[in-house]
Amino acid sequence: MENLVKGAFAPVWNLATKFARNTRGNVGILFGLSAIPVMLAAGAAIDFSRIANAKANLIASLDSSALYAAAIQGKTEAQMKELARTYLDKNYTDTADAELSAFELHNYADRVEAAGTVKVKTWFMSIGGITNVDVNATSQIMKAGNSIEVSLVLDVTGSMAGAKLESLKNAANDFVDTVVWDNQTPYYSKVAVIPFSFGVNASTYADAARGVLTSGTCTSPGCVNYKIVYSTYTAGNCVSERVGSEKYTDAAASSSPVGRLYEGGIFASSFCNGIQPLVPLTSDRSVLHNTINSLVAGGGTAGQVGMAWGWYTISPNFGLWSGSRVPAAYPTASVKLKKIAVFMTDGDFNIAYCNGIESSNWQGGPSCAATNGDPTDQAQSLCTAMKAKDITIYTIGFQLSTTKAVNFMHDCATDGTKAFDASSNADLQAAFSSIAQNLLELRVSK
Repeated sequence: MENLVKGAFAPVWNLATKFARNTRGNVGILFGLSAIPVMLAAGAAIDFSRIANAKANLIASLDSSALYAAAIQGKTEAQMKELARTYLDKNYTDTADAELSAFELHNYADRVEAAGTVKVKTWFMSIGGITNVDVNATSQIMKAGNSIEVSLVLDVTGSMAGAKLESLKNAANDFVDTVVWDNQTPYYSKVAVIPFSFGVNASTYADAARGVLTSGTCTSPGCVNYKIVYSTYTAGNCVSERVGSEKYTDAAASSSPVGRLYEGGIFASSFCNGIQPLVPLTSDRSVLHNTINSLVAGGGTAGQVGMAWGWYTISPNFGLWSGSRVPAAYPTASVKLKKIAVFMTDGDFNIAYCNGIESSNWQGGPSCAATNGDPTDQAQSLCTAMKAKDITIYTIGFQLSTTKAVNFMHDCATDGTKAFDASSNADLQAAFSSIAQNLLELRVSK
């Protein structure tokens, strides 16, 4: 202890030593009377420095734990507090002289507040009877200051079967828990889920999206059954590409229907009608989780159809939705709203359509050449049009094996920071987690 005081207060120590050795008159007596308060003051300065350091460390640790808590939506306040305390303990290590004695956390609609107390043992002030000092600090984390509408476009093609699909389910479920918060005021968060393979299963929205089909069998598209030569194809609830002048827009489906999708014939196992139907925008986490947990894998990859429906579900113009599932108008500078599309795939796009059947130049279908051409080019045109509407696009390429697929995912994303390359299941989880954190846009307010 003497060495510590000497080092920190060398000038005072030297002067005190000089006075202590002076034997003339009453100097020694005077020094003896004055030395105690001088040394107490010096020691108190050391204690105050330690207390200030403890407070700075506590504030930094509270900020990080409150940020962590704010990111784990979908939990009760008690669960958030428990997880945040565990995180805090990892960042603030108790010592023999400073111990975390209290921690509180409260979750509000627009913020998370945390408070903590550290009990610091004094070195010098204890001589005066002050053995411990309680150091208090608070942290406030403001949640995103805007509403968000997110379309989650998920590849469920055959190559996703097995462990890859299970990893996707886990990552997507965690994404929903983070992005969809409990209290939907003053800002709301909604998510749509669009699984895709050969196309998108529009379910009860199919007729409104593509037009009502005529019953029976026809030799031209438009009936429930479409016969080509000796093969008959049947339309279910799946849909394919929109064609015509509005093919790369979000124009109303009532005026520009999307493409039909016929399955059967030599493509009897084309599978699209077996995938989970899409879910329009909702803040109901249970609905989103049920859809994600029910995902099955199979079929080829019509990524351009998935991308289009990623747009349609957050478009105020497409006109297919009702009630709380209706997307808001595109935001202006004064509107605190963001529209986001998250697109995930694990491969090249290998399905394009003509008259609702896989085209002859993609997958060797029996019909004509692809009306809209290369499916990757189609998807890129949709990405460009979406970004022109200020829709933020995140992409996640999962174990992509071709340069074409990698280049598309990077070109489609809004910028380089929003394109993720995932080479493992852990990378996939990290990509979804990183995007979810970005969407929260948390900030320390004080």
